[in-house]
Amino acid sequence: MTPTPSWCVPSNSALQVARLMKSEDIGAVPVCESLLSNRVVGIVTDRDLALEVVAEGREPDHTRVRDVMTNQPHVCHPDDDVEEALNVMEEYQVRRMPVVDVTDRLVGIISFSP
Repeated sequence: MTPTPSWCVPSNSALQVARLMKSEDIGAVPVCESLLSNRVVGIVTDRDLALEVVAEGREPDHTRVRDVMTNQPHVCHPDDDVEEALNVMEEYQVRRMPVVDVTDRLVGIISFSP
């Protein structure tokens, strides 16, 4: 697990998130409900940006994360069984999954490359 990953809020622009992905060399950013709360409400990936922003001809600086993110992503908890988490990732074909505490607050992210 990568502890304390970078995250964004739904009102961030696609451009801001793309720049964050570039600077942090990451392909997915958890989306938290607000700057005051790091409760996970979604996730946005480089693929989301490519398909929902670039391929659709949207303006990255005017497109909000809330419009392209995956809502209610699959998450796991720090004490979950690793094999179980990997099975969920494989079943739903996700390569990155936020790790949350019992109140759905972001504590990390795991990634899987088949």
